[in-house]
Amino acid sequence: MSDVPWLDAEEERVWRSLVLLWRLGFLQLERTFRQHGLIHLEYGVLAVLAESDEGQLTAGQLAALTGLSTSHLSHRLKNLETKGLIARSPDAEDRRIVNITVTNAGRRLVDEVAPAHVTDVRRLVFDHLRDDEVQVLAASLGRLADRLGTFPPRRTPG
Repeated sequence: MSDVPWLDAEEERVWRSLVLLWRLGFLQLERTFRQHGLIHLEYGVLAVLAESDEGQLTAGQLAALTGLSTSHLSHRLKNLETKGLIARSPDAEDRRIVNITVTNAGRRLVDEVAPAHVTDVRRLVFDHLRDDEVQVLAASLGRLADRLGTFPPRRTPG
């Protein structure tokens, strides 16, 4: 046990701050999503689909881009499909592959929720940081996130 490289005071402060932001910040984000009948993961799925080419991805691509297991994704997709926000269909060339497409209703919901979500993110994070702090945070968290996976490039609204 003595061989463990324990966190120093600054590292512990950073870690505890990240945990607090994750726990309390995400609860605040969830309030906005719930007002629209969603949870954060469902909004994430819809946003990834809406930002993809032609609003369609395979289930495997969507699982990889959202960081969800296929079983967890399947459960979320069932809920979204029941609400008419996505459609599932077998691939024309390989029937083992399932294509997931965001519906017009799903796109409208993303467009409706996105401004409130961005407002929440600004209120929770960016309104409290200087530009140089945002750059340092982007570089630091980006390096950590690169080790965990990838998200699709962001489509600019318009």
